[in-house]
Amino acid sequence: MMGRMPFEATIARTATAAGVGLHSGAGARLRLRPAPAGSGIQFCRIDLDGFIVEAKSTNIAKVSYATSLMKKGVFISTTEHLLSALIGAGITNDVVEIDNL
Repeated sequence: MMGRMPFEATIARTATAAGVGLHSGAGARLRLRPAPAGSGIQFCRIDLDGFIVEAKSTNIAKVSYATSLMKKGVFISTTEHLLSALIGAGITNDVVEIDNL
């Protein structure tokens, strides 16, 4: 059984990227924001009134060539690369804002 990490960390300042969605081909914007201790990594669909999908095992929807999260019908696909980068950098708390343009 894994326990909590001995420390928590977030990013120092907001970072933004924009491009084309891998699966949809539609424009998308992503913003990483610092988050308070204990909040974990959360995906926030700002195009859906700020709906939050937490990056936790109970929200895993599908793991077939990609890790997808879903909560109450809101689906976020291909999260594994960003989650790996955050965890690899020691980031335990972050808000990932997603906006379909």
